[in-house]
Amino acid sequence: ERSCGSKGGRGFNQRSASGKEGLQDPNHDLTLCETWVLRRTSARMMTSIGAAFSQIESTDFSRINDKDGSIEASHCDETTQWNLFGRRFDFHPAINPNSGLRLVWDLLSMLLVVYDMGAIPFQLFEPESNLFFDLVAWTTRLFWTCDIPLSFLSGHTKPDGFIEMRLRMIALQYLRTWFVLDLIIVSADWGELVLGLSGGQQYARMGKASRVIRAVRMLRLLRMFRMWQVATGFTERLQSEKLSITLNMVKIVLATLAWSHVTACVWYGIGAMDPDTPRCWVNEFEVKDRSLSYRYLTSLHWSLAQFTGGMDELTPVNSAERVYAVLMFMCAFVMAGVFTSVLTSSMTRLHLLTSGHQQALATLRRYLKQSGISNRLAIRVQRNAQIGLTLQHVAESSVGLLELVSRPLRVEMHFEMFCPVLENHSFFARYVQDYPHIVRQLCHSAIQNMHVAVGDVIFNIGEANEQPKMYIVAHGSLVYAHLLGKITDVFEGDTVAEAVLWLKWTHQGTLTAKVDSDLVEMDGKRFQDIVPR
Repeated sequence: ERSCGSKGGRGFNQRSASGKEGLQDPNHDLTLCETWVLRRTSARMMTSIGAAFSQIESTDFSRINDKDGSIEASHCDETTQWNLFGRRFDFHPAINPNSGLRLVWDLLSMLLVVYDMGAIPFQLFEPESNLFFDLVAWTTRLFWTCDIPLSFLSGHTKPDGFIEMRLRMIALQYLRTWFVLDLIIVSADWGELVLGLSGGQQYARMGKASRVIRAVRMLRLLRMFRMWQVATGFTERLQSEKLSITLNMVKIVLATLAWSHVTACVWYGIGAMDPDTPRCWVNEFEVKDRSLSYRYLTSLHWSLAQFTGGMDELTPVNSAERVYAVLMFMCAFVMAGVFTSVLTSSMTRLHLLTSGHQQALATLRRYLKQSGISNRLAIRVQRNAQIGLTLQHVAESSVGLLELVSRPLRVEMHFEMFCPVLENHSFFARYVQDYPHIVRQLCHSAIQNMHVAVGDVIFNIGEANEQPKMYIVAHGSLVYAHLLGKITDVFEGDTVAEAVLWLKWTHQGTLTAKVDSDLVEMDGKRFQDIVPR
């Protein structure tokens, strides 16, 4: 009854079906299920149909399977065939947005945007130039120049969840969204280089040229709007609700610091904009001749104080500074309210996630006390319950939003969930290659997860269920006790009761969980209804 992956030619191996130890009476006839007796299809017809459906099923926007020399796809002009050492290779230039290359590229882009957000406004303090700033400037300039052609090749996820991998549609989407902004910023980067080199060092010392260069550099900060979309994509990949809420709170804190940094730099830049003007706050409060760290921290202090109503130590002196202070106070007032509400909401959600567990544990403690359970046993029960809450499995039926997801997406989701487990069985590992469309339907309609605790009995000797199930161990371990007394351990990847798929089967032993385990169960009758006969 236990199998480590049978290799029966027609999906049935008599040894694995009749018991791994071969302990069933050899004179006893094994009766095939009626559906396998009444309806049969020739092997040649099944092979040709399976090959055709396999090719159609494997054709998508990202790659094309040239299995029998013909390509059937609506976007075959985007696929290039290479012939290397007598083998054909299909190359598609589009980059999947969930690929490792795109992930690394997005991480690098976020790091460069964070650097620009800190370094570009900081240039208003006129720090001394060094080799590090020059190297990073060239790295940033070359990176964003290469990002434009790469964006024409990077697919994107559509609102309905599908990934667009057609080059024409990718290009149209990029041209309608970020292309103009990226082109302006990259042109400004190279224009800054030309502007700095055209007049030499003497021209670079001129105040007017210096202000133009600083204004051009500020255009790079517009990339923050695009990076917010990238950061949202990273957040969507998180599987933990607590981690997602925590990261949202961290994003609010970082956004506050970034806003304060930019505001502080501009505040100092306005004060030091015209060195010939004596009436400015940097001269009035004798800040201009102080050290770089003192000037920056003083400006940052003023910027952070705007969230609480401003400060009296530093006040505007001229009209330009007064206008800027009023605008920053209004912005800080609104942002303080928004950030406070978002942080409060996130902390409330985080509290609700943990309070439910605390209430459940309190109810359990009251029940154990009322039932007169000893302290030693009560502690064991509570600790076991806490482990169960930590490893709590969410049933698919309890996720209401999945009902709103389209059926093809749910089929794809179930295929991704169960196919790796099915491939532990050699028959299904081969079957998924030849008939992937059938395996997708099996994963969607005939397979589901099953969580068992230590000591749970999955089936007993002599049971012949009306809804027979085959089991594959996904995680954990179990023990199978045969009716003749032989004990066999069942580990991850092992298959139990495969015979129910092909035979009218009565269990020959008892299967019990040794530890908390996760099983994948396949409904035998649904398997027979879905798989072509």
